[in-house]
Amino acid sequence: MTTKASAVVPVGLRCVRRNLGLEQQYIAAQLDVAANTVSHWEHGYDNPPAHQMVAYAALVERRLMVGRDRRGMYDLARLLPNLSTFRRVRKLTQQQVAHRMHVSVARVGVLERRARYRKPVGWDSVVRYFAALDYEIGIAKVQAARAA
Repeated sequence: MTTKASAVVPVGLRCVRRNLGLEQQYIAAQLDVAANTVSHWEHGYDNPPAHQMVAYAALVERRLMVGRDRRGMYDLARLLPNLSTFRRVRKLTQQQVAHRMHVSVARVGVLERRARYRKPVGWDSVVRYFAALDYEIGIAKVQAARAA
């Protein structure tokens, strides 16, 4: 079971999907997973890989944004491979982040390395990582390109 904070985005994406009239089967086919897998993500029963949540958001014309107090919003898709850089900019060590996440320093290191090399990282872990940096993940509508 995912944490309450990490279930907010999947539930939000479910609402957007429904408003767009898209079926879980469509999302599942696009992400190459079973329809019940999408259902489990949306209801917080499973911990999806973070890259799948980013892809899901793109399918429903949204982006996952990392920010705090509506200032300094960052696109999660671009930020994931650079977790350690983002942490260092916040002037935090792996030990400090590990303490805030209630995990080992080694676990934080593994999370940062897996994200850097674009290997699957659990959604719940990513949400907890950014919470440890005092950031939240939210959903933003993709802005239409302006005509020149």
